Amino acid sequence: MVNHSLVTDATIRHPGFDLPRRSWSLNRFCTGQGHCAANLHKWHLAPSEKCQCGEIQTMHHIVEACPLTKLADYGLLQLHSADDAAIKWLEGTAMKALAK
Repeated sequence: MVNHSLVTDATIRHPGFDLPRRSWSLNRFCTGQGHCAANLHKWHLAPSEKCQCGEIQTMHHIVEACPLTKLADYGLLQLHSADDAAIKWLEGTAMKALAK
């Protein structure tokens, strides 16, 4: 199971549950199944799996490793907490990265 340690109690609504659907794509980062270049290439929807930085663009790469897009403080753990900085990053930087 991908990122199983993020959810400590599956019976409660976690931070970000009440976000608008467009912003709720944080779930795609947690599962690694979003529209990143690697997945789009695997699904034959993009010619390359490369990020603008030159590395393979996975969902993990976007949030944790990319020098152009990573969520600076705590990466996926911060995104899962849905704090203000994570939501701002998700609605700005992440959406731009996934749109390319």
